Amino acid sequence: MGRKGRNNGLVADSPDPQPARPRGGARLSVALTLLLLLVFGVQWFRAGFPLLEGAGLLEYDELRSMGGLEVRAVRDEGQWWRLVTGALLHGAWWHAALNVWAWVSLAPWVELRHGTRSLAWLVGLSALASGAAALSFSSAPMVVGVSGVVFGVGGYLVAQNARSGFGDFPRRQLAFWLGLTVLLGVFWDGLSQAGHLGGLGAGLALGLARRSGSRSSYLSGMFGVIWFSLGCVYVSRDSESTRRAVTWAWVSEENWDRAADRLSSELGSRRVLDADVELLNAVAYGLALEGRRLGEAERFADEALGGLPGDSNILDTRGWIACRAGRSLEGQEFIRLALESGSAENEEILGHLTECESAAVDLLSRG
Repeated sequence: MGRKGRNNGLVADSPDPQPARPRGGARLSVALTLLLLLVFGVQWFRAGFPLLEGAGLLEYDELRSMGGLEVRAVRDEGQWWRLVTGALLHGAWWHAALNVWAWVSLAPWVELRHGTRSLAWLVGLSALASGAAALSFSSAPMVVGVSGVVFGVGGYLVAQNARSGFGDFPRRQLAFWLGLTVLLGVFWDGLSQAGHLGGLGAGLALGLARRSGSRSSYLSGMFGVIWFSLGCVYVSRDSESTRRAVTWAWVSEENWDRAADRLSSELGSRRVLDADVELLNAVAYGLALEGRRLGEAERFADEALGGLPGDSNILDTRGWIACRAGRSLEGQEFIRLALESGSAENEEILGHLTECESAAVDLLSRG
């Protein structure tokens, strides 16, 4: 037998695994499912229904225009509402399908046992904590998806049911969805594990607070999640991952001058980290394509090579910069090294080599 508590809408009558089912059914679970499907339907329509091309991924600008959690927009433009609205969007049809399936599998367990109001608080606070954690600790320039909320629901269910031995609780469903998401994060860096952990922590905190049977404990859990979210926002002001995400946002918008300015100011005050290498190469290559600020581009490429020697993409970038700067022979040496490494697609690199060789011939003919 569980302890009796006051039925105030926040605390269940009993912490037993099978309390009396609240009235109203799973209205919020169904409503949010329909909303997620509707929002993604609009996204997919506006993008032209991409299915397999580019892995079905939607364009960065499309996600930004519909309210995705873009770190730069939050930090530089004060659009804090994106911390929550990003949870309603998804980056591809398969991303939406997996997350909605996970939501449908888990969310009704909370609503049917503890009521619509409890699920509403859980969804809102998990979305807030997930977005704040992603803002502070994720290097991705754009974060979208309801998976942080799904992790919050999972954490809540674990906290509520662990002591009772789970009973008829869907252990396998929860383990499958959380395990699949973690596994995808290992192979695809587009997933924000920081956001998942933020949502999970919020769910665990709320579940443990509610299990105590005390209204004051539950309120303390809610305020704890809010304070955690505010702390993440405060940390994000000087977080290296957040600054890196802002620079990636400029890269995604092909604003090479802003990206180069921010990167130069960052690297002037600290050493190059492994996480900087890809960003350095991207900015260097973007400047090389436009044929501007080639001295800075060369420095970025050299810094990237120092972090990842022998990488064909960086060698190609370094050679292409030299070619654009009029040093064709030097450029050809780097590009040939890139081809020899064999770790990148050769067509683009061969194209650079051909152009570099043509530039050398033109230079000799003029001489």
